[in-house]
Amino acid sequence: MKIGFHRIGAAGGWRELMAAGSWGGVLVDDFGPAADIAATWPGATVVGRIVEADASLDPVNDYQRGISPETAAAWFVGRQEEKYRLNPAVKIWTGPNEPALSHGPNPDLPLDECLRRMAWFASFESRRLELLAGLDLRGVVGNFSTGTPDFRLWSAFIPALQSAVAHNGFLGLHEYMGAKPGFGVGDNPLRYRNVPEIKQTGVQVVMTEFGFDRVQGPPGYVTGAWRDLADQWIAHGDTTDPERYCADAYIWYGEELRKDPYVVGAAIFTSGNAGNDIWARHDIAGTRIPGYLRDYGNNLPPLEDDMAGELYRIGVCKIEPGRSLTRRKIDGMSIVVEPAGKLFEVYRDVIHFEWTFGDNRLLIVGTGGESLWQDPNTPSVRFL
Repeated sequence: MKIGFHRIGAAGGWRELMAAGSWGGVLVDDFGPAADIAATWPGATVVGRIVEADASLDPVNDYQRGISPETAAAWFVGRQEEKYRLNPAVKIWTGPNEPALSHGPNPDLPLDECLRRMAWFASFESRRLELLAGLDLRGVVGNFSTGTPDFRLWSAFIPALQSAVAHNGFLGLHEYMGAKPGFGVGDNPLRYRNVPEIKQTGVQVVMTEFGFDRVQGPPGYVTGAWRDLADQWIAHGDTTDPERYCADAYIWYGEELRKDPYVVGAAIFTSGNAGNDIWARHDIAGTRIPGYLRDYGNNLPPLEDDMAGELYRIGVCKIEPGRSLTRRKIDGMSIVVEPAGKLFEVYRDVIHFEWTFGDNRLLIVGTGGESLWQDPNTPSVRFL
């Protein structure tokens, strides 16, 4: 299930999603469940985010002061490294959340300056992933706010996407809906499909936040968090059960993500609110929404069934010298790799695998968390 949790503090609801086959989710500041998730659902993807509430720490300030992106990245990782050490079950960490460097262009911020800012941030993120790799950790680059960056800025961010691929990381995005599922597709929800650089680089995508928020919506609605919309949904005749309607909107989005194998999943903003009045308007903890999503996940057919008998090309690949591959069932399905006519098959205990179409890749992760890549001679993969 490509619907996951975004947990702030000690909120509940995440376990129901995990038990229904969720991809995983995002833990914010409280990383207590990470070890439990790793032990119970070893194939899950858990992303950690450390909140830096001090606005002066936004890297846009380092850019404006002429600090090199490499130095700024070292400062960022240095501030957070102790929490990385104290939470070893979290292996994947975000960088700055909704960075101001991705905003614009606008009348006060011309396009050429926006491109320089984005290029600086790409170098920052690339260096941050290098530093994380030195700590045996992985990272999520970007974490851009919904509706950003401007499509013209993505070319300057390609080095960060390439670094994410090289370091087995992810691109993080925030996508929100405006009052009704399906409205504004391409501008806010499912905006990632209009970014060719994502497929060109083969980067894996996680929506580190998604839900409802103050983005463009249909006429007659004042957009906002799902709790702000509940009475409007009833007044417009959309539903008599706002919690069911909200869950169905999340399911619509999850079904769309299932069409794109390079998208790992999305984290519902949010479960828990840490006493923040704005976050509380988004909070699904204590509602029936997690239960509806659990029921959806429990009845969801596996994606592998849709791939039976099909053949897909894999591009960016490498394998350690001398590693042998033999047959193994993965999630109840055999996988056969055929480089240059010679059969290779995965032989060791595998806890998770991912695939993408086109010029992208197949990734197999072993029990130790290491990445096992297929033969370098542009193999194909047949799902049996």
